[in-house]
Amino acid sequence: MINPPRSKSGNPARPPLAEGMAVPSGELSFPVWGLLPKKETGVTGFLEKFPTYDGRGTIIAIFDSGVDPGAPGLQVTSDGKPKVIDRIDCSGAGDVDTHTIVKVDADGCITGLSGRKLKIPKEWKNPSGEYHIGLKNAEDLYPRSSKVKDRILKKKKVKLWDPLHKSLVADVLKDIQEFEKKNPHPEGQQKLQREELDARLELLNQLEKSNPLAPPVYDCITFFDGDIWRACIDTTETGDLDKCKVLGQYRETLEYGTLTSLDQEFEKKNPHPEGQQKLQREELDARLELLNQLEKSNPLAPPVYDCITFFDGDIW
Repeated sequence: MINPPRSKSGNPARPPLAEGMAVPSGELSFPVWGLLPKKETGVTGFLEKFPTYDGRGTIIAIFDSGVDPGAPGLQVTSDGKPKVIDRIDCSGAGDVDTHTIVKVDADGCITGLSGRKLKIPKEWKNPSGEYHIGLKNAEDLYPRSSKVKDRILKKKKVKLWDPLHKSLVADVLKDIQEFEKKNPHPEGQQKLQREELDARLELLNQLEKSNPLAPPVYDCITFFDGDIWRACIDTTETGDLDKCKVLGQYRETLEYGTLTSLDQEFEKKNPHPEGQQKLQREELDARLELLNQLEKSNPLAPPVYDCITFFDGDIW
């Protein structure tokens, strides 16, 4: 039997990295080197013989459920050019109707379709002064198979719902306690008062179970800065556009961003002069997310034993 080569620590040595692969820092439990076996498939030798035969100058169109433009391997080609040169949303899920046109008021604000006051940053350049506005429900953009919606709703519940709901429940429980102390044996009108208190508590409990909070609804703004069309999404949900990223059409600017730190889904914008804005957002690192979910689900169950009883003639 031939023993595999070992490192100084006595552990099996890691096979050499394929050409072009980044050298990992520290010990890795997953064989990253095997994800791109250039040497084993003959790619390394071929590129040594034909160094320019690597696809440069060729444009490839990919139909997929989503590609992360922030992935390290999708930044530049072998000759230093941008690798992802355009992105087109063919699903229509990111379409936003922005035919409504508004102008800034005396306070430097516009009113979004949500009713929120949107403060226009002073550094925005808009010669015409016209802003095309729209509205988008974030639930339309989240992938159905992802946990993004659950994360967003959980945050909103903790921040917006729980403080008020818990305060109301505490008030009702306090009223019930005081009522019971004053009326140990309620009769007549007192019974009706107790039933009303119980009904209030029951209603609050039902509201808690019904999860009344909906996913975010974002105001969307597009405008022409004199050179290209720009777009912005009010991800703060407060109208503070200074904290929101302004992007141009992807094929012209190659700009993209992340909507929020919770959903970690990128956004790119393709605003059009006609007033229709396309917003496409996709799940980042979907494969890694799936592996993390499998790890958390703990698919291995404890042992299940068969049990047998019988009578041996004297005892069971």
